[in-house]
Amino acid sequence: MEEIKHWLSSESPDFGQGLNLLEKYSRNRSIVAFIRRRKEMQFLVYELTKLSKIPALKVNPHWRSTTPISAAVEVKKVVIDDRKIKREDLAPAFQEVYDKNVADYKELRILHEKMKQANSDAGRAEFRERIVKINEAIKTRWHIIDTGEFPEDKPPQANINSARAYISKMLRKKELTKDQRELVKQKYDIIITAGETLKEETLVKLKEAGF
Repeated sequence: MEEIKHWLSSESPDFGQGLNLLEKYSRNRSIVAFIRRRKEMQFLVYELTKLSKIPALKVNPHWRSTTPISAAVEVKKVVIDDRKIKREDLAPAFQEVYDKNVADYKELRILHEKMKQANSDAGRAEFRERIVKINEAIKTRWHIIDTGEFPEDKPPQANINSARAYISKMLRKKELTKDQRELVKQKYDIIITAGETLKEETLVKLKEAGF
């Protein structure tokens, strides 16, 4: 944890060294792979800042020490995507999960561009929050593909559709009661836990409504 704090406090933090620290301590392979490909310094700083706040942070047991990479251009030479999954090799049910991740990766690219163009800290924070949520959904789906099993407690599609419909219905109201707001949060959790996501316009409306 101290080496992460040292990197964060340096005047000109090196991307390659930061990426090496993320690989060393983070167990979220999807986020690591995404940052490695996109070379997003801002998102790297965000993820390492989160890790630096974890008490008794432990090294990822699957991490293999490597020589720190000193420049982003060198990253291009050594980076190999750690996922070699072919869609056609998956069963139809898992192909649907795979397709959702492909769609969300495209959404992430759009959000990252918007975040870079945002002209305020509040705007950047909003895009960053949405990026984190989508990454969590991607992580959940990769776990399903990696293990070959759907979570036993995953709600049926009917419940997910019902959750979407309820959120849409509530967002059309001018004011919500405390119980309604709490139920919206519960419905949102059902969708995210199932590895699903909401449309960008719905996420914007949720943000505007104070969620």
